[in-house]
Amino acid sequence: MNDSMLRLRSKDDLIRLIAAEEGFSAAHRQIASYLIRDYRRACFMSASELAEAVGVSQATVTRFANQLGFGGYQSLVTAIQGIVRSELTGVDRVEGLRRGRAVPRALDRILDEELAQLRALRSSDQLASVERMARAIAAAGRVYVVGFRSAAGIATQFAFFLRKLHPDVVHLRDTSSEALELLALATPPGSLAVGFLYPRYPRETLELLAHAAEHAVKIAAVTDSVLSPAAKLAEVALIAPASSTGVFDSYCTFQVLASFLFTVLATHGAGADDYLRRFEGFARDAAIFTGQDPGPLHAARDRETP
Repeated sequence: MNDSMLRLRSKDDLIRLIAAEEGFSAAHRQIASYLIRDYRRACFMSASELAEAVGVSQATVTRFANQLGFGGYQSLVTAIQGIVRSELTGVDRVEGLRRGRAVPRALDRILDEELAQLRALRSSDQLASVERMARAIAAAGRVYVVGFRSAAGIATQFAFFLRKLHPDVVHLRDTSSEALELLALATPPGSLAVGFLYPRYPRETLELLAHAAEHAVKIAAVTDSVLSPAAKLAEVALIAPASSTGVFDSYCTFQVLASFLFTVLATHGAGADDYLRRFEGFARDAAIFTGQDPGPLHAARDRETP
């Protein structure tokens, strides 16, 4: 069975997957019992740490993952993390790392998960997803960018770069009455809202996207899973899993896909090169960056300064 087919949405899915497997050895049954009992702790353990906790060899842990249909132990852990990602608080993660004595090896484990997810991009169907997202953005008269709490940072970065490739980008930073009014009363036809939603899936993001949809705004989503509530709401979705090995999630996969998306937009979107040329002229005149000689805009600011 391909790893991509093994999507575990709940502890019950894990139990069913294990129960359906026949021919477990005694050692494999020990691992299965431990995972069912302590799956939230196990998802922060390396293969050697799980082997030590259960009392089996590391090779036995790897064979157990293979017997369940996973390509390796890291794939099994990633699937289990899919269960707990929407459950775990920061306190849970810290306690899990401490109990598993994983803090000294945290960097290696974080890098392992990031690299595994980045390698998985090569075998996924992300090209088609990115092209669909690029077409939706290019066709939109206005693009709203929505992302709160843990997704606020990547939403801000996305809006910053998208403004250089699209003429009308509005970054909605909150769910105030002004944002609701803008969506309801001042949205041009053919607008698109790109919502960023990551575990534990803030309700305010979903409510604002639903409000936008009620006013004929097309919804696109950047989220961690096809099972995400944002993916279910969106007409177009870009799936960019977050790494949850550390205390807080990281978003390397999104950064790579966003870079690819902007590349597609820049090479196929009309007017992108014109805007970038005009920006370079403005940056030179305003001496925005260090190492540039003061231009006329910069000189004008100096004259206005008392």
